[in-house]
Amino acid sequence: MTTFEFWFWLTAISLTVALCAWQSLGWWIARRFLYSDHRNFLVTQTPADRGINARKLRIELDGPHHLSAWLLSPSQKQSLHGACIVMVHGYDSGKDKVWSYPCDDGYRSSILDQGAESLWRAGFHVLAMDLRNHGESSCNGPVTLGARESDDVLATVEYLTQHADQLGIDPNRIGLRGESMGGATCLIAAAKDRHNRIAGVWVDSAYADAASAILDFLRYKNIPPLFGPPTRYWMVRMASVPLAQASPLDYVGHIDCPVFLTHSTGDTMLPCRHLHSLSDAPHWRRPPETWVLQSHQHNRLWREPDYHDRQIDFFRRVLCRNVPYRRSA
Repeated sequence: MTTFEFWFWLTAISLTVALCAWQSLGWWIARRFLYSDHRNFLVTQTPADRGINARKLRIELDGPHHLSAWLLSPSQKQSLHGACIVMVHGYDSGKDKVWSYPCDDGYRSSILDQGAESLWRAGFHVLAMDLRNHGESSCNGPVTLGARESDDVLATVEYLTQHADQLGIDPNRIGLRGESMGGATCLIAAAKDRHNRIAGVWVDSAYADAASAILDFLRYKNIPPLFGPPTRYWMVRMASVPLAQASPLDYVGHIDCPVFLTHSTGDTMLPCRHLHSLSDAPHWRRPPETWVLQSHQHNRLWREPDYHDRQIDFFRRVLCRNVPYRRSA
């Protein structure tokens, strides 16, 4: 073997090994992202932990699958004509999960803090659900970043519609509230809502397109962007869903209801450019309202002093026209 042949084959073998390692790590990251266990949480908080009575719901899906949820209902005197908000959590979360961050000492929050309790006290019915593969809902394939999870939201809206009288809900006054992946899921669900049952959507810190969100998440986890392409490739292969189907930017032209987008310039997981990409899209049927906050990290916008009042005000405007105003306690 000549010197040239030696170096040729050594280079070829090295490149092959490097390519296999590159693809293998992408496969491993994608596998962890799509198939990790999101149903067992170290710390949880239920409405009962705060002395609030909640009704447990089980929403049956096709086959053996189901969704778990709880419903907070105001008194008949306080109820805003049966208006109801569906709370949709983000990735690796759930209706009962308590979030904490090592970089944010002392921070603890659940979906109750993010709006469920304040909306309920303002007179709304509030349903908090677990998406498929999360919390107490059943496993149902891989996580799809909103593509199939949006069907869970629509199934929940359908459940509320079919049981409206029993639950004391007005089926014409149903809104969605989602954060992060849950916000993206709500936008996709609103676009797929062929019966116009969704009357308004509040979106907190959502991504505009799944492809760039994956790169942002890898960067947040200090994984080099070099591994973005194989990770995205394997996620598409494993989930059998094109990333475009998990990208709200491709759906906004089909949304008929009012939308409120909020994000923070301090978000290092999903940068605020996602809000601008969504709000600047030219094909909205009606331009969304936007609110850009400063300094808050991901999942923590609710700590802004007037966050809850703004959220309540939005849903009052879109769900409760001609209902007298009563500020929450």
